[in-house]
Amino acid sequence: MNEVKKYKSVNEFIEAQPEEIKVSLKNILEAAPEAEEIFLYGSDVLGNTGNLLKWLNLPNAAFGGMAPLELIKIPGGISKVRDVLGRIEHSVYG
Repeated sequence: MNEVKKYKSVNEFIEAQPEEIKVSLKNILEAAPEAEEIFLYGSDVLGNTGNLLKWLNLPNAAFGGMAPLELIKIPGGISKVRDVLGRIEHSVYG
């Protein structure tokens, strides 16, 4: 279940989080404002915010060993991260 859906906005959702998660989410959105879409989609695909934050910070072979969080900060990175989340959502690996 996408826990974001019960809030009116991403900002409202962020403010409802424990301080350490709130800071992480704000940092992500500050570094890449367009990451809001990734946050919403990723929370849904991965089940919750905690899983999303772990996934965003772990090196990923699909990104040449870069963490998704690093990738979303560079041009074209959001699209690549969205594509991989789509593959995870639909159980298409490789």
